[in-house]
Order: sequence, then C-alpha cells, then structure tokens
Amino acid sequence: MSYDFKKEEDVKEYIKNLGIEYRFGCFSENDPQICQLLGDYLETIENNRDKAARIFKDNCDERNFGRSCYKYAAYLEQKNLKNLKPVMPEMIKYFKKGCEYHWSDGCFAAGMKLHYHSDSITDVDERTKSLLESLQYLEKACNNRHSEACYVASNIHFTGIKDIGLEPNKQKFLEYSIKACNQNELKGCVNASIVYKKGDGVPIDLELAQKFKEKALDIQRQIKEEKGITFS
Repeated sequence: MSYDFKKEEDVKEYIKNLGIEYRFGCFSENDPQICQLLGDYLETIENNRDKAARIFKDNCDERNFGRSCYKYAAYLEQKNLKNLKPVMPEMIKYFKKGCEYHWSDGCFAAGMKLHYHSDSITDVDERTKSLLESLQYLEKACNNRHSEACYVASNIHFTGIKDIGLEPNKQKFLEYSIKACNQNELKGCVNASIVYKKGDGVPIDLELAQKFKEKALDIQRQIKEEKGITFS
C-alpha cells in the first residue's frame, strides 16, 4: 500500500498501521528491537507513558534489551521527581541492567545515581560501596564511548573522595581526560593540555600540550559552526 503523505488521512492511516506492525513484531515475533519501537510509539504517538513503561520493563526483564531497561528507569525518575527516595533502588537496578545489556547511557545513569544516592546513606560501609560502585559504572560508560562519563570520572580522580579514602590520582585524571578528549569532549582536551603544560604528575610535554589544545580549539570551532556561528 502506498501513502500520500500530503494527505492527512493517509498520514493517520500510516501511523495507525505502524502501531499494528509494532504490536505484531513485539507480541507475536518477540523481537526486542520492535518492542523498543512499540514502547517509543506508545510514549510519543499515543501519549500513553504508563503503557510504554510496561513494555520497556517487560522488554528489559524478558528480552534483556538494554535501552528498554534504561527507558524504564528514566520513566520511574520522571514519574517520581518530587520524591525519588522510594523508587531509587529500583531505578538504579534498571539503570544497572541497561548497562549490563550494553547500553552506555545506562552505565552513566547508574554511576550518577549511585553517586548522588550516597548522600542519603548513613552507614559508612554502604556509602563507601555506593561511591566506589558509582566510579566503576562511570568508567565502564566511558569505556563504552560515553564522553561525559569520561569527564565526570576524570574529575573524581582529580579530587578523590577523602571521606571514603579514595585519594586523588593524577595519572587516572589524565587517562580519563584523554579518553574524554578522544571522544570529542572539549573539557577533557583542555584538562589534558593543562596537565602536560604544567607537568602536573607527568613530565612536561609541550608538544602534547599543544596537540590537546589544538584538539580543544577544533572541537570548539565545530560547536560554534553547528550553532550557526561563522568566523570572520
């Protein structure tokens, strides 16, 4: 069947049939990618976020689809923004599952939530465990090409976490700054350049300092061009 997308009735028919196809692909063919699409369809087209969340949860639990785990956890967060404490354990659980099933945003979200959730933990051992686990998930996200996770991990290594005995680690700070830079994170390039220029924890290397500075300037240039700013 062909559609004329200039006609409103054809557009409506196409969208309706798309929903039917997604339901068939998910429920009859048990295709995890189609189930993800069905959840997205329910969320954006039918504006039924509760039903979409059930699809995402089932697709995570039954088909191990990482993006759906992440979407379900994100749904819990959005639905409970005024009081996250009761849903925090389940939210973190599904962000972790998203990470386990190869969705780097899940690793990053798990790392960030574990870090912030630690503020409400009174038991010293449990708080230490949460913060160290947070760093592990951020590093995993970084190694799965999540540039922001690289930058956050680098900052944690720069400052350390004194009250749990995690000392500042300049070598790790540089390592994750470089990883962030290699994934086009501007601030990672800037930090790497400064480290090599000052010789902070490593021998001074002006050639590498200049290399990372130029990479930072190039990324900055690209950002400005993407925003429609031209250079004279």
